[in-house]
Amino acid sequence: LQYCNGGDLGDYLQGQGTLSEDTIRSFLRQTASALKALHSKGIVHRDLKPQNMLLGSGSSLVKPSSITLKIGDFGFARFLNDGVMAATLCGSPMYMAPEVIMSHRYDSRADLWSVGVIGYQCLTGRAPFHASTPANLKQLYERHKNIQPSIPIGTSFELKNLLIGLLKKEPKDRIKFGWLVD
Repeated sequence: LQYCNGGDLGDYLQGQGTLSEDTIRSFLRQTASALKALHSKGIVHRDLKPQNMLLGSGSSLVKPSSITLKIGDFGFARFLNDGVMAATLCGSPMYMAPEVIMSHRYDSRADLWSVGVIGYQCLTGRAPFHASTPANLKQLYERHKNIQPSIPIGTSFELKNLLIGLLKKEPKDRIKFGWLVD
């Protein structure tokens, strides 16, 4: 066990509103690196959200670049061997990949979607796709073959492409972990 004295990313975002691109990049790299390690061992988290991202050495007085991000709450995590798909509906709807919320089979790429939602929320202070209920969110995904987030003007080309790459409706079209951490 490790002590994370900075609370969670949800609280940090509430205090900060939005984050700089450099901070977002740092947090996404750390998250991707951790997920790459988990997925290499066949573990899918299935409930990534800001409240499950713990901050070490974090406070409003510490430079964001010195904050260490840790993934917590493995209550929904599951081992998936190569080529095996899960079908259980679990997690927090706003952060669930379309394939999860639509009750399709899914794999570790569902975690990539969640990373994209978290990154978008860090940039804008809100979710990329809005619905009043999980059922409405499911309908939104079912109705739109190609759904794409609206990236704010002024966002760097790199971050824009990263978020769009993570928030691809089709799991096979999402970027890979290596693109985030290499």
